[in-house]
Amino acid sequence: MGCRVESGSERKTELEVHDSLMNTQTDIPEKLEIMRVGNRISGDFNGDGIIEYACLVKTKQGLGNPVEEGTSDVFEILFSNSEIPAIPVDCCEFLLVYEGDLNGNGSDEFTMFQDGLNGCSKMVKTFTFNNDVWKELYDPFLCSVGCGVEVTDEEYLNWVVLENDTVYYRLPDLNEHLLNEEGDRIIFNRLLKIKADIN
Repeated sequence: MGCRVESGSERKTELEVHDSLMNTQTDIPEKLEIMRVGNRISGDFNGDGIIEYACLVKTKQGLGNPVEEGTSDVFEILFSNSEIPAIPVDCCEFLLVYEGDLNGNGSDEFTMFQDGLNGCSKMVKTFTFNNDVWKELYDPFLCSVGCGVEVTDEEYLNWVVLENDTVYYRLPDLNEHLLNEEGDRIIFNRLLKIKADIN
């Protein structure tokens, strides 16, 4: 399973999956371990009971520095099920995080942590698929924990959570020192937990 760029086409993307896996998996939790964090994740994103793969794919190579009149790389999120529309993403690279079913619509949501053009902030967006259309579950937000700071997979998995049927996300507290003594790791419990205003 993987992603590759195909030259000579408008789209220039293809997600490869193993046909027998895609045709036979119907019980996701028991049949296959979910890929939860990375540039490729898995889940039941359309609620049909069959596992799909979502993958970061570069569709256009940038030139130079986009902050200095260059052009940035262009990406999209491509899905192994061709009936699920791709999500276009402009600059820049990003990380995908599987969230499970946050809003009770029967399909799994995921969050994208997208790098900025310049600096150390990330744009955070959580996507939900409903009536064959992707939408943001709540308004996206910028988040910065500092340059060169490591965030673990476990911390990414707990950045957006469902507790007692309510979705929360994390933001740095500007009045709280967020980093450890070495300045390379966040102290996760010092992040604010914000109730999401579901769209």
